[in-house]
Amino acid sequence: MNPLRAARGVAELNLEQLAEKSGINRDTISRIENGRKARVTTLAKLAKALGIPLSALAELDEGADKAKKAKPATLEVFLDELALGGSLENWQITN
Repeated sequence: MNPLRAARGVAELNLEQLAEKSGINRDTISRIENGRKARVTTLAKLAKALGIPLSALAELDEGADKAKKAKPATLEVFLDELALGGSLENWQITN
């Protein structure tokens, strides 16, 4: 199951409620749940609205294919810091 749809189910929110809470258009949320990749900023807003770490939605990121090459613990820490408004200054991004 799509991790966004699963998290929305656990939070007992319908599409309209999550859209209102996150500020993300309902149709955009639906497209992500149906397999479309999303920007990290969009996923961060959704994760915050759902009360989950951004890393829980990492596979939905447009850059997920490249990110899968990173060590999972490092990626998780990076995504969580980014979701909490952290700076990218101390991170070295490599291909």
